[in-house]
Amino acid sequence: MNATEQPVDSEVMTHGSTDAQRWWVAPLITVAAITGCVVGSLGIYHQYFAPRPVKFALLDLHYIIDAKEIEFTSMLASPSVTEAERKKAMELVSGIEPELKKVLAQVRVDCGCEILVKAAALTSSNIPDITKQVADLMKINADEIIKAKERIRQNINGSQLK
Repeated sequence: MNATEQPVDSEVMTHGSTDAQRWWVAPLITVAAITGCVVGSLGIYHQYFAPRPVKFALLDLHYIIDAKEIEFTSMLASPSVTEAERKKAMELVSGIEPELKKVLAQVRVDCGCEILVKAAALTSSNIPDITKQVADLMKINADEIIKAKERIRQNINGSQLK
């Protein structure tokens, strides 16, 4: 080999590429790294910081209050009600609000939703109704309500006959 000849690289000759022909590799790696950072940042934001969509549930508060009112009235409708029964009925009435607040807090956590009063909802076809669940937790039974209404009617009719 004389001084003017340079060694021939076998890779350059077989593939026909040089470093000048691979100019796109560095920008491609840069774009891939930036894309990875952006996607990772968006993923972290959506997992930990983005606001969650609010879910709603409906409650027929009128049904719950009416059921408790009927229970209270049936306790006091009898003409032979004792002072102890009156006291028990008053305790029932005074315990409705704390019991309802406790039950609603529990149901709200269980369903992961905000609770709307059914009368306030303009459309309710796509919103679940939790009235039965709340009534069950407050020990409100539809059959017992019917029986209590019947007792009230009987007591009213019995007192009118006298």
